[in-house]
Amino acid sequence: MYRFIFLVGLSIFTSVVSAATLEQEMSEREFERAGLVKLTDRQLDYLNDYLGREALKPAQSFGQEQLEEIEPVRQIDNITAHIKGEFTGWDGHTLFYLDNGQVWQQRLAANYRHRATDPEVTIRKGRFGYYLKISASNRQVAIKRIK
Repeated sequence: MYRFIFLVGLSIFTSVVSAATLEQEMSEREFERAGLVKLTDRQLDYLNDYLGREALKPAQSFGQEQLEEIEPVRQIDNITAHIKGEFTGWDGHTLFYLDNGQVWQQRLAANYRHRATDPEVTIRKGRFGYYLKISASNRQVAIKRIK
């Protein structure tokens, strides 16, 4: 019986907490240290919506989105980086550790042998996902980002 009451209480508590906005859930200091004070009202509303939090908006913020411009994100077609260390090609499950800190994983079955140290690669977004191309050999493989 106590277990049932505990679970019901926990369920109610969880739903109440998740319904709170970030402003309501965090202390002023936490909100400031997280850098959230720099966001516009529109950006903060979007973040709350993304996290599944219901914002309790006062009437004076009605139409606010038309007053604020969010700078558009500049789209890039590709990046160039180097695979860290010795590279021997790919074999179906290869991880690619890049010098920019990103980690990509081969997503389609394919084999290719190529021996190089810190080879330069280009990653581009195609119609069906991302592709890594070895600059020196012009060969490419389908990949997905994991870090």
